[in-house]
Amino acid sequence: MEETEIVEAVLRKQKLPDGVLGFEFQFGEDSTGDPALWIWFDVLDDLAPSKQKLTAYGSLAKAVKNELREKRISYWPFVRFRAAENQT
Repeated sequence: MEETEIVEAVLRKQKLPDGVLGFEFQFGEDSTGDPALWIWFDVLDDLAPSKQKLTAYGSLAKAVKNELREKRISYWPFVRFRAAENQT
């Protein structure tokens, strides 16, 4: 299985918390030139997220990074959250 397929499978199997609308990822390099996997979760814009929501987002990021490291992909995963362009 190629790394793109591994990443896609890991992301698709996650139970996304309320407010997370989807994701996008891209392979590239970090600031030092090392291989990096950039993952963005699109979320509903919320200027005052609850502690519960922040905890859920943190848990999602941790689960994704841990599983990708267990799969031994050759890119270091960086997870980010961003406001979705088209709010639903």
